[in-house]
Amino acid sequence: MASNYFELTGNIVDFTRAHCTLVLSAVAGGIGLYFLRKYCAGGVCRSPARLDGKTVIITGANTGIGKETARDLAARGARVILACRDLTKAETAASEIRKSTGNGNVVIEQLDLASLASVRTFATIINEREPKVNILINNAGVAACPQWKTEDGFELQFGTNHLGHFLLTNLLLDKLKNSAPSRVVIVSALAHVWGKIDFDDINSETSYSPIGSYCQSKLANVLFMRELARRLEGTGVTVNALHPGVMHTEIGRHFFTTFGWAALPMIPFAAVYYLFWKSVKQGAQTTIHLAVDRELETTSGLYFSDCLPCDVSPLAKDEATARRLWRLSEEMVGLKEDLTKAETAASVIRKSTGNGNVVIEQLDLASLASVRTFATIINEREPKVNILINNAGVGATPKWVTEDGFVLQFGTNHLGHFLLTNLLLDKLKNSAPSRVVIVSSVMHEWGKIDFDDISYEKSYSPIGSYCQSKLANVLFMRELARRLKGTGVTVNALHPGWTRTELARHLATTFGWASLPMVPVAAIFCYMFWKNAKQGAQTTIHLVVDKELETTSGMYFSDCLPCDVSPLAKDEATARRLWRLSEEMVGLTE
Repeated sequence: MASNYFELTGNIVDFTRAHCTLVLSAVAGGIGLYFLRKYCAGGVCRSPARLDGKTVIITGANTGIGKETARDLAARGARVILACRDLTKAETAASEIRKSTGNGNVVIEQLDLASLASVRTFATIINEREPKVNILINNAGVAACPQWKTEDGFELQFGTNHLGHFLLTNLLLDKLKNSAPSRVVIVSALAHVWGKIDFDDINSETSYSPIGSYCQSKLANVLFMRELARRLEGTGVTVNALHPGVMHTEIGRHFFTTFGWAALPMIPFAAVYYLFWKSVKQGAQTTIHLAVDRELETTSGLYFSDCLPCDVSPLAKDEATARRLWRLSEEMVGLKEDLTKAETAASVIRKSTGNGNVVIEQLDLASLASVRTFATIINEREPKVNILINNAGVGATPKWVTEDGFVLQFGTNHLGHFLLTNLLLDKLKNSAPSRVVIVSSVMHEWGKIDFDDISYEKSYSPIGSYCQSKLANVLFMRELARRLKGTGVTVNALHPGWTRTELARHLATTFGWASLPMVPVAAIFCYMFWKNAKQGAQTTIHLVVDKELETTSGMYFSDCLPCDVSPLAKDEATARRLWRLSEEMVGLTE
């Protein structure tokens, strides 16, 4: 036995001496491949953060990096919701994750991102059942598939990878805001670099490329991330996107269906892919990093790869393209057409008054494009407009911004109505005698127009911003009344009184836990001393219908009586300056 051992050893030594270069090359190659594999593995999330008490939603979590992400977050103590199309596969994955992590709070819910109806059903279930959503991970996707379509007729890759997630995220936004600090993580890809958004053929009907369509959908992911991050600034909800790396997952499962025999020459290269591609666990690291790392709690609007921020393509930085894609996406998924509340209110009014001539129309005052669309419809369809009541408003919000980048309260309460009124002026003049009624507030007395920081870039106050917008209402009323003198169009403003409405619905979101001690006191005080909605509407109605006010213009009313305004609200120079600034901001010219 010993002699055989020494003989074998001698043979090995002889072989090594005879083939020294070959052996050294093999050893060097092996070491090189080892370190190359380590390099290709990419970054690793090293955060020890726990997620106890947190709720996480992961789309497409029954396989691939979604499943590995779910496993990691479950191990950190989170309640993890696997949002998947196939519930059988989802339950198998959930069962495995529960067993491997010891976390029984891993649940499944059906979600088919290729069906807007399924997305809406899922969002309704989550909004009704879950008290909070702390992390939303938009992970699911398809790649390089044939020219298939979603249930709603959209090109499958754009419809699933972008539109489905766009609708889902928007439907869960209130829940995410109310759960702040919260995070949205969007799984994009390096492929976005080769993408372009073809607005003239968004569904690739003229010419379809399986790879080009995938790249378009991944570019859409990054543009959506950047625009959403801009809109959510100051809300406590962060949004970031990532490239997970190239890895072995099921995302390319349609490759051979798409390319058929042309894909066969690629098979021998599979071994090479295996050497250099990431495993799913390695591919999930950047997603996990963005979901849990405490140092990223306020980081938003960035793109990551291998757990590090990196640059995006020039097209992905184009803000105009991002806004245009947002508006198109809203139209495609039907967000702009959601007039359910308006139709419900109109139906109640028709029934209670017997007047069937109560109609609804879409208007979002936080979108100048929406204001212009609404005004165009009214000017083309309605033969006259006798009364315009600028009533809508928001109060005491966090530092949110409008679609056009204005601070939300000033943008909605003043700029939206400023543009709307100006676009309808010819119709109002041709309908004279006519009236414009502007709902302001006694809060205008504490307002000031900060021309040096109109959008509160330096310092934001939720109450101060509201007061500024209400002062702007009064200044707008006085300057408009001056300009319309002798036209037969009157303009007046009013304070409706302290009224129980939805105006302050964002108070808890704005002030968080600090507002809780006020809740019981405010509830009792409001019920006892504040007006109900019917009482609060009386001054508005008075300014609309009272015959004695037919020629009254430029006045401010409260409790159906004229009253004084603050000294700043009487300043004609300030009113004219605000008018000029407002024209510039909304894009009107004299």
